[in-house]
Amino acid sequence: MVKRLALIATIGLLLGLGFALWRAGQEDLPPPTDLQTMKEGEAQGRRAQFASWQFTYDSATTLQDGVTQEIDGIHDGVYLKKGKPFVRMRAQRAIYNSLTHDFTVNGPVHFDVEDRGKVRTFDTTYAVWTDSNQTLRIPGDATVGSGRERLTVTDITVDLSKGQYTIGKIQGAAQP
Repeated sequence: MVKRLALIATIGLLLGLGFALWRAGQEDLPPPTDLQTMKEGEAQGRRAQFASWQFTYDSATTLQDGVTQEIDGIHDGVYLKKGKPFVRMRAQRAIYNSLTHDFTVNGPVHFDVEDRGKVRTFDTTYAVWTDSNQTLRIPGDATVGSGRERLTVTDITVDLSKGQYTIGKIQGAAQP
């Protein structure tokens, strides 16, 4: 009888110890209470085996959700297609989601798009990058140009995966 009680107690103790070890380290840690700021860094998004975009920045602050970053002073930005530069960018500020790799850029924003040997420029105050479908959307007005020719265009979508542009209303004139 004593042996049986000792065996049951030992099994209970081992089960309790096993459960405690299994649960060790699984406690939910509270989110950081302070904002985390980094100075002068680089951000990059990847798609399959290639980087899909990257840029350097002056400062980046990770918000309390741990997913969203507010990034200031973006320069040397580049969108890549099959690992090669396709669009270059600079912007005053970006809001970046590290889970989806999507971001919005605002302030003065400048894009140089290499298109069949020509460089087309887009200047605007707001744009959205959606990484899942590789699109850059400028929903408001943008000044578009190639050389000395300049147009004001509303609602531009650049599909980098297909190399296609969708353009809304156009104001101005240009010679092809």
